[in-house]
Amino acid sequence: MFEKELFKSLDKVYHLYISVLALFTDLHHNAHLVIDEHKNKRLPTESDLNPNLKFINNSLLISLSDSKELKKRNRATKNILDR
Repeated sequence: MFEKELFKSLDKVYHLYISVLALFTDLHHNAHLVIDEHKNKRLPTESDLNPNLKFINNSLLISLSDSKELKKRNRATKNILDR
């Protein structure tokens, strides 16, 4: 009985972990969109034309965003959480 509940809880933690990693990839993608929008404003400022790219160029975020395995697991996690 307790063992079954433990495995359920571990499974939920795993799905939460995948969801958090996916959240970072979504933030990374949205940062790209915001920078592009600011560059294409009618009257862009200097900071719009030359934004700080530390977040965009973060190697961990780039790796997570490019990870096919994470995308696959995130889709599976969404299907499980939608039940």
